Amino acid sequence: MVGQPRLNLKRLWYFKTLADELHFHRAAERLNMTQPGLSQQISVLEKELGIRLLERGSNGVSLTEAGRALKDGADDLLAGADRLDQRMAALATGLEGALRVAYTRSAGDVGISDLVFNFRNEHPNLRLETSTGWTGRNLELLDQGEVDVAFVRLPLDERRPSVTVTEEELLVALPSGHPLASASSICSEDLRREPIVFWPRHQGPGFYDRVIEAIWGSSSPKIVMEESEAEQILEAVSRGVGCSVLDARRAMKLCPPAVTLKPLRKALKIGVGLTWATDDDRPVVKEFVEACRAHA
Repeated sequence: MVGQPRLNLKRLWYFKTLADELHFHRAAERLNMTQPGLSQQISVLEKELGIRLLERGSNGVSLTEAGRALKDGADDLLAGADRLDQRMAALATGLEGALRVAYTRSAGDVGISDLVFNFRNEHPNLRLETSTGWTGRNLELLDQGEVDVAFVRLPLDERRPSVTVTEEELLVALPSGHPLASASSICSEDLRREPIVFWPRHQGPGFYDRVIEAIWGSSSPKIVMEESEAEQILEAVSRGVGCSVLDARRAMKLCPPAVTLKPLRKALKIGVGLTWATDDDRPVVKEFVEACRAHA
């Protein structure tokens, strides 16, 4: 059985500072205390341990063999105590344990992964568990309680809480030989006559509907192929199957040589945001939401 410790951590900290300086006046200044007060604390520590730690002389102080042994062990002991103190503080605020995050497919392209890792660095006792999926799937995971927060394409149903993290402009993807490929920009009317390669609505209903409404209005696009991945959409465009509309960063990152990207004449921006369960009031979720607001 472990007995009651004789070491007082505060006095050990005083001793460690003195052992580093080997000078009472300088050590007392570092500790923001008086020299007699420091001397008294060291004397109490020696009495508690039952051994002399210092040799005091006119030229300052030196460590005894016991003092050197205590100094060698003090760093690890004080560092461990500091880590334990930080963990207790994290537990007190709720910033301990795991935060389960669902990314969108383009999270890395819009800086979201940097936001998440910065949050992790600021809370070292927090464990991150991440997954990546489309907006529709991320919302399912959130509703099933399998993730705590989810990055999604906006807009969402107004009953869901959300914060916009960033916005992305959409670009038109055209086969390089297409007559519109030489235009400086593309208007909505041009796309209404074109075959379109699109993604399935269930992947992000709000995002899908927003794009359809902004470009095609009350009419319906002539969708000739649906692909779930941006790579496959761009591949189909490169083969002349049709045109498409994609978020700018991902489109530029994945664009094959046979595809030309053009801006819409009337720029269309779509938000990327964070959502969470309305009844989740844990401090770690609240803190992460605030970090996303600050990032925005």
